[in-house]
Amino acid sequence: MKKPPPPNDAALVRQIDDALDKDVLSDAYPLDEVAKALDAAGADSHALLKEGQDFVAGLQRKRRLAWQAEARRKVDAMKQTLGARTPVALLSRAELLGRIDEARKGIVEPVAIAARNLTAEVTDEELLQILEEIEALAVLAGSEKDPKE
Repeated sequence: MKKPPPPNDAALVRQIDDALDKDVLSDAYPLDEVAKALDAAGADSHALLKEGQDFVAGLQRKRRLAWQAEARRKVDAMKQTLGARTPVALLSRAELLGRIDEARKGIVEPVAIAARNLTAEVTDEELLQILEEIEALAVLAGSEKDPKE
């Protein structure tokens, strides 16, 4: 005759826990009765309540702030992408305008319109800044198409 397998302690404990959860963790028991039962068993019901409230508050805080880790990762990736660009060398005004014209062809319409309305009053430094910003936008737009992001 075969011997029955030894009892699985983990399974038995899980079964008892489940049964207790279904019994004790229901709304059928008023909170004051549960507190009295805990106090009668030698536990501090007020301390347990406080500990449970603190635990739940911690979980809620974690959930509320979880988006920040992903946001930091994206910001770091953008900084790395922008940092990898080659800085624009000091160019002549004609070269700056030519590069701006070339760069604005593949970018969003509002930026293209703004770049199209450049006048003689814009300084070379401002043109350089505009070109760097347009090229940064192009780099970022290209990185958004990257499936790793």
